[in-house]
Amino acid sequence: MSKRDVFHPVVKSALQKDGWVITADPLWIESGGINVAIDSPERDLFLAVPLNAYETFFQLPMPKGQIEEFQVKLLVYNPQKEIIALWKS
Repeated sequence: MSKRDVFHPVVKSALQKDGWVITADPLWIESGGINVAIDSPERDLFLAVPLNAYETFFQLPMPKGQIEEFQVKLLVYNPQKEIIALWKS
């Protein structure tokens, strides 16, 4: 398993503040872990994105179009406040 990135505890805290009970950890697929989607097709996968990246990069035509075309589900979080800013599915 790959090492968790620095945002893992922030996203986990934001989810807990939003009322989620964490029953499995790691919370998301990391590099090289895409087999989780194959092994657990009943799970909805979300890409966790910091708010500033969502408001800037993800609003550019190419990334915005790719997110829509491939129907990528996003969990947008505020890393400073450790809260969920937006669920986009």
